[in-house]
Amino acid sequence: MKNSEKKWLESGSWQSVVNLYQTLCNGQKLDPLLTKSNFDKARQYWESQTSKSLSLPQALEVCQKCYEMGPFIFNNGNVFATFAKQLVESWVKTLPSVEAQMLQLTVGHYVTGKVSRKELTGILDFLAPSWEKFQASSTLVTLAQPQPLPEPRPEAQPAMVPARELVAS
Repeated sequence: MKNSEKKWLESGSWQSVVNLYQTLCNGQKLDPLLTKSNFDKARQYWESQTSKSLSLPQALEVCQKCYEMGPFIFNNGNVFATFAKQLVESWVKTLPSVEAQMLQLTVGHYVTGKVSRKELTGILDFLAPSWEKFQASSTLVTLAQPQPLPEPRPEAQPAMVPARELVAS
């Protein structure tokens, strides 16, 4: 699991991170203010990582590093922790509720520095069998384009049965 690399951040443009920030601020009726110097640094770093194949811990480290840069005035931790939780959301849906909560909390707390790398590794090691099952079952299936149904032949149509009248008594 820790060595399973993929483009974790590919679907998360910097603009999607900013949109998440704005959504969180709007929900709290806060102006989504940015830190002038750190915003551009975090954006550049984020954009340099989005096309790379990373392990999950490496992707979480990108979130953690951006969090530490502090590009947002409000909800800085919430933005990157929420984004990190979204990275594992489809996996979480396959887990029993206690394990799902363990994964989500650990991922979010790792990004904000409340959980160590060792603790993250321990949880990921514990959940490795479920990750393997998830990976095996999450292969994409491409469906063929449905073909239009043939027009029914007149002799194949069911006979019409006259409706009965219902009389209230």
